[in-house]
Amino acid sequence: MLTAGLPKKDYHHSVINSAQLVNGLWMGTILLILGLVPGILDQLTEALSRFSPSGLARFPAIRETRGASQRPIWLAGLGMAMIASSVLAYLSN
Repeated sequence: MLTAGLPKKDYHHSVINSAQLVNGLWMGTILLILGLVPGILDQLTEALSRFSPSGLARFPAIRETRGASQRPIWLAGLGMAMIASSVLAYLSN
């Protein structure tokens, strides 16, 4: 069968392979953790600011005082969307 003058090709493979599926699952899980664990982003930024070598980066510490640590819930939603889209792309033909 010709479609717009080109022969139709039949593909029998999934949209993404298993390595890309695992990558999507890991990224989605990390986003879920960042979105659901309270204060983890604050702890990570504080650890990174302490880790930076004193000779390379001499930036003043910007400290934002918040009463309670805020959780970015949208990151958890993004993680769920990443996991769902990875699985759907892997299962689709």
